[in-house]
Amino acid sequence: MAVLKNLGSLLYNSNADNSAALYPNPHDGRFTVRFEKALKNADIVITDVNGKKVNRFKANGAIVHADISRSPAGTYFLIITDGKTKTTLKVIKQY
Repeated sequence: MAVLKNLGSLLYNSNADNSAALYPNPHDGRFTVRFEKALKNADIVITDVNGKKVNRFKANGAIVHADISRSPAGTYFLIITDGKTKTTLKVIKQY
């Protein structure tokens, strides 16, 4: 079971498979996600609140940088699929 904690500008997701910290949140379109365990060819999808894909890419390693600065301000979801583990984080773009 995932536990989400909002620690100011940091969103921390603790699940049994791989904890993640997203910062800053809210942001200007550029943000970082730090994972407890390194990702291995993970599929990263960023969607808006309507489910429209804004960005999609593959990621490796414990730190992932993302950029949605060309998208309008609003709420987005970062969906990380790494093997059988799927994690969803809510991200807020302010400007």
